[in-house]
Amino acid sequence: MTEPEKTEETQEPVEQQPVEVEQSQQPTQQDAQLQNVDYFRNGLESLLVPHLETCQQDINTIYEGQDRILNELKRMEQAMMKLNSFKDIPKLNSYSDRVKQCRKRVTNISNTLNTIQARVTRMKEIQQQKQLAPKPQAAPQ
Repeated sequence: MTEPEKTEETQEPVEQQPVEVEQSQQPTQQDAQLQNVDYFRNGLESLLVPHLETCQQDINTIYEGQDRILNELKRMEQAMMKLNSFKDIPKLNSYSDRVKQCRKRVTNISNTLNTIQARVTRMKEIQQQKQLAPKPQAAPQ
């Protein structure tokens, strides 16, 4: 008995089958990785968005409070200036200085809040850009 001759045609399909299995597994793995990335991104967004909104509301509340404080400080400063014009009451200078220092502190807090507000706004912009950006697709190999 002689062995049947193996031609190139009979050998090719045998060699290609494992290659096709490997190629079909690679996109599946890439799809799974992309799915995991999307799952992680969505989870992170759902975790951070409520906190960013709460932070935004708190900052707005603080701004409103600062406006009220600044208005009250202006009123007090004007009253102190009127009282300061009287030479008979020398102790008012220290109170006037304290009001001015409070005003400086409120200004510093306002600057800090502006910085925080800018960061929150930037984080929201980045989040919106990522939501609008096309999702990366698996490159066929």
